[in-house]
Amino acid sequence: MPSQGSGINGHLCKMRASLDELVIRISSQIDQLVYGSVYTPQVVRFTPSKVPPEDG
Repeated sequence: MPSQGSGINGHLCKMRASLDELVIRISSQIDQLVYGSVYTPQVVRFTPSKVPPEDG
């Protein structure tokens, strides 16, 4: 039995990547649903002063 198979390992990596993407998307939607109405005004108000400019 091969220790490294591009077939199964590649398939698992692809599945894992799509699963991570799905989890990130779902969690971001849940964050929007749960925290959106409560925290959005504060985040919008405080973000420009707290976040440093990333343009270098």
